[in-house]
Amino acid sequence: MQGLDQVMIACRDTSHTVARFLYAWKYRRWLGAGEVLQKILARAFFDGLQTTENIVCVPIPLHAKKLASRGFNQAEVLVRELRVWSVAVLPLLLRKKATITQVGLSKEKRKENLKGAFVVNDILHQQIDRKTTIVLIDDIVTSGTTLTECANALRRHGFHHIVALVLHRGT
Repeated sequence: MQGLDQVMIACRDTSHTVARFLYAWKYRRWLGAGEVLQKILARAFFDGLQTTENIVCVPIPLHAKKLASRGFNQAEVLVRELRVWSVAVLPLLLRKKATITQVGLSKEKRKENLKGAFVVNDILHQQIDRKTTIVLIDDIVTSGTTLTECANALRRHGFHHIVALVLHRGT
């Protein structure tokens, strides 16, 4: 995916079990699924990166309106297990633009929908060494548009090594 050095998928589930867990968690508020999904993501983090040094995890932000309607940001919940292991987690990105859901949109419509949606936190970015590996965290990747937009915003601020860790690959 454009702008990313690597994309790690925590669970390559062909039976769609993880997709069902994600749906139940995000849209039916089955919060118990979140704990299981956190552990899957944490395992993939340590298997894929094998260190916590010089790494900052950045959950993909939700717009305030979406956060208010859902009640939680799934990416922020997913990183809770990583915090237990003293992994640095910072809200380095902000979502300044409310967008419609990406579900059902073509790749071109997704790009148009997310253009300019993310900005870098002006205060936090000054505190992070540009040699730090930024790990974008999200629940699902389909076209990669969200991750690409976030990576592009970070690259414009001088970050050079950006990877993504997502729980599941959508279709």
